[in-house]
Amino acid sequence: MKRAGDVLTELLRRARIQLDNPHSSMARSWPAIVGEDLASHAHLADVDHGRMLVEVDHPAWLQLLQMQERRIVREVARRYPQLGVTRMTSVLRRTEPTE
Repeated sequence: MKRAGDVLTELLRRARIQLDNPHSSMARSWPAIVGEDLASHAHLADVDHGRMLVEVDHPAWLQLLQMQERRIVREVARRYPQLGVTRMTSVLRRTEPTE
């Protein structure tokens, strides 16, 4: 019988997901960077050309995220300098209308 860790490692390898990839690592540490409460409402959508794109589910959380933007960008740059993050764009996530 295989250990669970070995099975997971094999699945990730087959899916070509690299755990040491800084993008993956940053996504996993997002709650530690922004805090658990904010992370449950602010989703890291993309990191590209030095910019983080963060989608937020409510205007109040968007405002809170924007108030912490400097701190968050500094923390990401400290933890993941290889990503070259220098700015963050925060947007309100669009929701589909319910019928």
